[in-house]
Amino acid sequence: MDQRVRVPPALEQTSVRLDIQQALLYSAKSVKCGKALEANVVKVTATEFVKNFGRYREEAQRAPVAITSHGRTTGYFLSPHEFAELERLRAYERRAYRIEELPEDLFEAIMNARMDPRHDHLNMLLDE
Repeated sequence: MDQRVRVPPALEQTSVRLDIQQALLYSAKSVKCGKALEANVVKVTATEFVKNFGRYREEAQRAPVAITSHGRTTGYFLSPHEFAELERLRAYERRAYRIEELPEDLFEAIMNARMDPRHDHLNMLLDE
């Protein structure tokens, strides 16, 4: 099944378009194929991991290694490529801030933001 992501026309001309599409498709596939992705993970106890670190370091280049303790997953060992992919996806994550924790630059950007001129009557509501 071909899954396409609709990208707003404003983004079509930017180089960001492909990255956003890839991130959304990766995310959708991860949710849709959660069991399949889980099947690719190698599970190992913490004791086994410590004893055979070199082996699992190599294994992590092919698939993430889940480290368990007392039957619970306590962490993952990833390849640099997988970690970079995780960091790239985190960059697209939605951020939420409490008002008192809002960074100054974001506060200024919000206060100086203006809508399209045809919505000026709404800008006046922000100034009140």
